[in-house]
Amino acid sequence: MAKEENTIKDLFIDVEYQRRGLGSSFIHQAKEEETFLTLSTFQLNKGAQKFYEFHDFVIARLGFAGAEGNAWASNKEKACRYYL
Repeated sequence: MAKEENTIKDLFIDVEYQRRGLGSSFIHQAKEEETFLTLSTFQLNKGAQKFYEFHDFVIARLGFAGAEGNAWASNKEKACRYYL
């Protein structure tokens, strides 16, 4: 997990290690360090949305993420911004 201040930048778990509580452990650690957290995910990534909503994050806004500076976007894609 990569975090800058109160923003979770990246949270990736290798497929072989998913569903073992590792992502939840990272989220719990981040919650202990910060009282307010934000993050973004693509709207098409329903698995990530379900995971973050399970951990009490709520959608703050919907928008678009451009490909510039974003290795995961092929072009302008719909994004969700969450907060806790």
